[in-house]
Amino acid sequence: MSFITIVMAVGTGLFQSPNSDIVMSVVPKDQLGSAGSLNALARNIGMISGTALSTSALFIGMSIKAGFHVTTYLPSQPEVFISGMHIAFAISLIIIIGALILSILQGRNVKATDLK
Repeated sequence: MSFITIVMAVGTGLFQSPNSDIVMSVVPKDQLGSAGSLNALARNIGMISGTALSTSALFIGMSIKAGFHVTTYLPSQPEVFISGMHIAFAISLIIIIGALILSILQGRNVKATDLK
């Protein structure tokens, strides 16, 4: 197993467990099944959307750098791939910063008594 996979697994575990616990703790017992399903659906939609967005950003960036429509890796032009990755990571960074700001703003509105 690669180091990146381990880091991703640890990060997911550190985020998903407390997040799911908070969501499930405010749901009435007779609706736990539905809430768990919606929580899993939201998580899966997020993963699918993230993969689609990052892949699209990669190939759009590659196409801009290459000057023509790129649909696969170009072995003779690795700089095209690197340029596409830079664009994909820049877009990801913008999304992460936006999510961080929203989380901080949301956290100001939540009181400790709201979570019990």
